[in-house]
Order: sequence, then C-alpha cells, then structure tokens
Amino acid sequence: MIDVQLISRAYGGFLAVDDVSFGIERGEIVGLLGHNGAGKTAIMKIITGFLEPDGGTVRVDGIDLAEDRTGVQRRLLGTGSGFESVTRGVMICAICSTLPASSRYFRC
Repeated sequence: MIDVQLISRAYGGFLAVDDVSFGIERGEIVGLLGHNGAGKTAIMKIITGFLEPDGGTVRVDGIDLAEDRTGVQRRLLGTGSGFESVTRGVMICAICSTLPASSRYFRC
C-alpha cells in the first residue's frame, strides 16, 4: 500500500504539487495523467524518495518515507516514465522479466 497525504512541492515561486493525497492498494495499476508542468514527475520522484516534499507524508507498507527512505525504496519494484518510444511488447517483456521463470508464460 502506498499512502500519500497532502504532499506539496514548489520550485522557486512555482507550486508544482499542492496538497495532493491518494492511496494505491497492492496489485493496483495506476497512471498519472496531466498537462506538461502539472507535477506528475515531481509526484513520482517524491513517492520513490528521490525528491523531498515541502510538506505532507508518504508511507509505503506503513513505513514513513521521511523516516526510512532506503527501506521504502527497497519495497518499490520500479517505475516507468517517458517510454513513449518503447513498443508495448518490449515493455511487457521488460516487466515480465522480473517475474520468476515459472510465472512468465502464464502472465505474459
């Protein structure tokens, strides 16, 4: 479970992320959609611990990112961003390559 509560992030005088809250349950597939500059990349960087929020909290499996950044990063399997030029088949193979060999045939 990823629990995001009231995260914000500003760059200079520009507020890129303003009190955003949401939850993602284990097994859910979620996408962030929005115009350029809407804060999608900032949100992903905050969730994965590569950017600190100016406010708010992020918890992964109940662990607060601010208290255990390395532990949270180890729980996150991976993210994808900017793969417009990658074909669907290549992306599926890349994702499925992380599965045990016995599961690949049935899931892909």
